[in-house]
Amino acid sequence: MNIRSISTQPEGFGDDTSPPASSMLDIHYHLLWNNLSDGLFLHSVADNLEPGKFELVNASACRILGYAQEELLEMGPRELDDPELATSYIPGVMQQLAAEGQVVFEAVHLHKNGMRIPVEICSRRIEINSVRYILSSARYRTNRLQPTQELTRSNERLQLIMKKAHAGSWEWDIKTNSNIWSDELWTLYGLDASNHEASYESWLSAIIAEDRLKTEKIVQHASTRGEEFTIEWRVRDHGGSYRWLMSKGTPLKDHTGTISRYIGMVIDITERKTIEEEKLLLEQQVQQSQKMELVGQLAGGIAHDFNNMLAVILGNTELTIDRLGPETSPKLLDDLNSIHQAATRSANLTRQLLAFAQKQTITLKTLDINGLIESMLSMLKPLIGENIRLEWQPGGPEFIVRIDPSQIDQILANLCVNARDAIERNGTILITTERVDITRGQLEGHEFCSMPGTYVRLTVRDNGKGISPKHLPHIFEPFFTTKTTGTGTGLGLSTVYGIVKQNGGYIDCSSSKKSGTSFRILLPLHEPSPENISTREPLLKKRLNDKKRTVLIVEDEPAILAFCSKLLEHEGHHVLQAGLPSEALRIAQDSAIDIDLLLSDIVLPEMNGYELSRQLQLSRPGLKALFMSGYTADILERHGRNGQAVDFICKPFSIRELQEKVEELLVSIT
Repeated sequence: MNIRSISTQPEGFGDDTSPPASSMLDIHYHLLWNNLSDGLFLHSVADNLEPGKFELVNASACRILGYAQEELLEMGPRELDDPELATSYIPGVMQQLAAEGQVVFEAVHLHKNGMRIPVEICSRRIEINSVRYILSSARYRTNRLQPTQELTRSNERLQLIMKKAHAGSWEWDIKTNSNIWSDELWTLYGLDASNHEASYESWLSAIIAEDRLKTEKIVQHASTRGEEFTIEWRVRDHGGSYRWLMSKGTPLKDHTGTISRYIGMVIDITERKTIEEEKLLLEQQVQQSQKMELVGQLAGGIAHDFNNMLAVILGNTELTIDRLGPETSPKLLDDLNSIHQAATRSANLTRQLLAFAQKQTITLKTLDINGLIESMLSMLKPLIGENIRLEWQPGGPEFIVRIDPSQIDQILANLCVNARDAIERNGTILITTERVDITRGQLEGHEFCSMPGTYVRLTVRDNGKGISPKHLPHIFEPFFTTKTTGTGTGLGLSTVYGIVKQNGGYIDCSSSKKSGTSFRILLPLHEPSPENISTREPLLKKRLNDKKRTVLIVEDEPAILAFCSKLLEHEGHHVLQAGLPSEALRIAQDSAIDIDLLLSDIVLPEMNGYELSRQLQLSRPGLKALFMSGYTADILERHGRNGQAVDFICKPFSIRELQEKVEELLVSIT
């Protein structure tokens, strides 16, 4: 047996005893272990220096010796060695390993078929979790290739594996500060080997400035303590794009037990980082969606009671103002107007909250959005002021959509006010429409649409000061505002967002200080029959004659019942009151009483307003009905509306709104 020192051999073979930093590193180590041409063996050693069974073997060992991996793991060095020679050299090998920690020797292994194979073995003593092991590499003389040729071929194969795996290796001598880099490492760092040297400073220069200090601190902290480290940082490749790299460094000791060097691998983890960022973005979107849903639930929870109270305040304030004579004190009139303005503002806030939460009660109509916008221009111009020019550019003769007309009013009013506030002096607000066809193949590259179809794109663009990048992701959040306290509610854009989503549309915003802000809205284009197209016309075409009508009011809230009764009686109508559906049915049983209109709340004890209307029509066919409610749309659906077209007025309503609705229904009665 020939045992010789390996002081000239590279130190650190097998020193890496801790788990890899990531699954990707696991893959690289696995590739290296199983693709080396040398056989690799790991076995434990007892206190009496007796070697134990193999615990790890690589594919080369199995292939050369003819054993399956499971078979080798049931064997130890003594079963593998030629028994005639093993007893003579194994004790000496184990003693030198115990004394010096490493040894190189020649031996003979037996193939499974009995063939003797000469082998050169390099063994090293290591510890894993306080357990002593021997890690050995075996170079078998199975062909006539010269040792230098074998080494060259093995190195070439290893380099190919590292290149295919986008992995580089490095070695850093702490004492001399010298470095050795593999060819692939230069590519990963984006450095030219002809213009740089492999050094600690060159590595730092490759790291982008934002990551440099943090990364260097981790390395310095670990190296001063002789600890392993795992770091992640970014570099910029030759194309100017960022790439994420990860490295794990392992310390190696010299013959005195002092940490003298670090070795490690570097892998490209850009793809993994991209997936992590996409996952984080998705989680943030889910959290934002949940937050918006929570606000919607809160708005829906308070809407009914709040709307009922506001209806009473608004209605009675308007009735009181209407009854005041010319001798009324101006101060009293101002106080009443202040109450009315505050109640109106509160009602608008509630509507905005419900619109944002997509729970606003709406009446869908098939209409030409171009004609609707045209009719709104005269209202929008005073809203934005004389210093701002309002331009309107329709993209076609007509674009038919199905939406509640009041929601288009809300969208344009909110977006124009937002644009007005962004224009400091003189400026322009441009409103445009155009047809957009989005195919399934275009979805992947589309900025904000997720469903193929034909849409009308409504754009509101201004040349104001723009929205800062840090604020842009939050503009559709409820109560988010950059205005000073008392000048904005933070509900304008969230209202627009809710309306668009409620109607199956999409909304996006782009902004810059140079070009201003553009809001782009996609609404599904509708293809109706011509007779179903609605245009905005005067509400009343025919006035009532002098004949007054009888209205049956059914409302379980006494204050609302009293207010509606006072209003309609003030108009000269005869009013019948019922606090419950059963009372209304009892009144209707009297055939001597003519009932021209049912004005009913929807959510009632005993039965809902729709069911009450159906039962009344059994004995009074053709009875007109006007429904009212302060509940949200989703609750009304659960109480029997089911999307059906009905005459509806949302609480809180003004005197004028109720008057117009009632008269609109009564004018058709002969």
